Amino acid sequence: MNTFSLNPAFLSFTSPMTGGVSWLVPTGRRDGTVSLASNVKLISPKESTDAQKQKFAAFGLNTQDLVALVGN
Repeated sequence: MNTFSLNPAFLSFTSPMTGGVSWLVPTGRRDGTVSLASNVKLISPKESTDAQKQKFAAFGLNTQDLVALVGN
């Protein structure tokens, strides 16, 4: 069975040119105007699971959040 798919970016570019629908989509982050590496609190994948769980809990996140965001 052969499958075929188009890149969504290609479709969004070509659809208005061929008379298809189009709409404006807001882009970019809206939660801040400054991004500093010194403000980032990354969790190392080398840390123990318990240490990662504690750090996530400090931000009000649970084990399910940990698995979804860290993946291990």
